[in-house]
Amino acid sequence: MNYSEGEGEADSSFKTAIFSDLMPEAVRQQNIELFRKFHPIELSQTISKDVKLAAMKEWWDEDFRLFVEAGYAEGDFAKMCLDSKLLFRKGML
Repeated sequence: MNYSEGEGEADSSFKTAIFSDLMPEAVRQQNIELFRKFHPIELSQTISKDVKLAAMKEWWDEDFRLFVEAGYAEGDFAKMCLDSKLLFRKGML
């Protein structure tokens, strides 16, 4: 099953983590602010590739810093996946 087979919208791995009940609310809000800042850059057709790549790296680094700050336990990501609509890309499994 994947998104293109008409099963509805799937969750990305980041969306799965950010909107999990296991995500502390303060960290979730910081992730949402990062999305609001960087997603328009990601979609922009006028920003140069170099500027866009630097922004995407900053976004990635900040998101992962926040995931570490959230203090997840070893089994938390498995629980997040089971509780979500996360679908792996074709060929991942």
